[in-house]
Amino acid sequence: MDLILTGRLIEPKEALDWGLASRVVSSETALIQSLNLAKEIVKFPQECLRADRESALHATFSSQNIDEAMSFESENSAQVLTTEAIIGAKKFTAGLGRVASSM
Repeated sequence: MDLILTGRLIEPKEALDWGLASRVVSSETALIQSLNLAKEIVKFPQECLRADRESALHATFSSQNIDEAMSFESENSAQVLTTEAIIGAKKFTAGLGRVASSM
């Protein structure tokens, strides 16, 4: 609420501490690091990512309570579970997509 009401700028460390940022990088490497992150994300099943994103946005901005958010996520992801999610889970259990392995 502080930032919304005051519009004050915050330092990267504070944004990270508050959970507003997931990482902090130098301005000299920001473009390269963001492109590397995009290259990682694009390897994942896109329909699953879209369903997860939509569920997160719905839970944050539209749900009245946790039950409604969970219900939306179940309904929203049901079709994706029968396609990409099963294939992706099999790849993950085989070792693909984990931090120590490459896709």
